Amino acid sequence: MVVTPTVVREITQGVARNREAGRISDTEIANVDALLGSVRVVPDAPSARAAGLKVTKKVGAEDIQIFGTADRMGIPIMTSDAKFLRGASAQGVDFNAIVHPPMSWIGG
Repeated sequence: MVVTPTVVREITQGVARNREAGRISDTEIANVDALLGSVRVVPDAPSARAAGLKVTKKVGAEDIQIFGTADRMGIPIMTSDAKFLRGASAQGVDFNAIVHPPMSWIGG
């Protein structure tokens, strides 16, 4: 499994925000640490077709980096960000994505 530095930054910022708010458990933090320790970080390098997307309310600049890198590598991406996929599709770009339901931090 690979992730980009943008993904790592989004995850670590989410953990920090939820830790400060008391909405993340020590077990969840350990799980995130284990996950990040088991992936390979590859540089953000979006495909040309992803880089051509216009940033909108649905299509964020960071998402372009993340989805575009998977696209350039020719690998599917696992995501709950159906909003981005719809926004990109509306601009004529479809990604090879496996969509899962959104999840929130368990907390406690």
